[in-house]
Amino acid sequence: MSQEKTPCPVCEAVLPELEGMQYCPYCGVLLIQKQEEALQEDLPVEESASEDLPDMAAMKKSLQQAQLAAREKYKALLSGAGVKMNQPEDIYTLVLKSCDNKEVLIECLVQVLTRGETAIRMAVSGMPAVLLYKASREAIEQVAGVLRDVDAVYAVVEGEFDYSSLYKSPYFVRLSEEGRSALKNVPKTMWLGENIKFASDSISLEEEAGYSVFTDNALFFFPAAPEEGPAVMLPAYQMQEIDFWEDGERFFAEWLSRDGRGWRLEIAKQKDYDKLKEIYNA
Repeated sequence: MSQEKTPCPVCEAVLPELEGMQYCPYCGVLLIQKQEEALQEDLPVEESASEDLPDMAAMKKSLQQAQLAAREKYKALLSGAGVKMNQPEDIYTLVLKSCDNKEVLIECLVQVLTRGETAIRMAVSGMPAVLLYKASREAIEQVAGVLRDVDAVYAVVEGEFDYSSLYKSPYFVRLSEEGRSALKNVPKTMWLGENIKFASDSISLEEEAGYSVFTDNALFFFPAAPEEGPAVMLPAYQMQEIDFWEDGERFFAEWLSRDGRGWRLEIAKQKDYDKLKEIYNA
């Protein structure tokens, strides 16, 4: 059956020149069996083939039906409730946002992190920075305790990263063009792990105009004129309370820290003032 230009006795396709080939590569018929049947009947292979030739259209339809049935079977299996994507239980990342006591922070981190002091200094000087990447809950809690001791602003991210939480916020699109531009210049790492509660460009902090972002973790304030001073970040865990009051048509609030320090805010728009009162249940 391996001679040159020999046709398959069933589908009549020209067989390739392969020594010892037993099956037709086109229809899958057992060639040796068909040849023996033809010899037993003392008929040429071509004549035997004409008698045994199946309905090729029926064969093709049957094959398509089998393929469709297989696809449906595995489609149902993959979409079933029994198939679950296994995820590690402990995937946490800790991001350092800000800290005024940098030297104290570095000394403390050297005691709890396995990396060298040089690497820790680089991370602290480059804030916002990732301190722990996909670490265990125990490791995260240990380092987070150090950060709280030095009044650092930080966030813990569970699972995968999302750098765009601020930009997805409905409050971001309501900012002025200048406000959106200023916040886009802030490193995206700053917004890792942040749940945006409110953002405004009508709030002054200590009589300085700027752009404010309130999250579950902190109050972020970026001066409209950066040359006037650095950004201010107040950790939420240090907040004792926020007082609100009105003076005529002016609206004020004061962020009071647990150490007794107060930060005064003036809100130019009443709707922003009302929103802050709603957020902090004042």
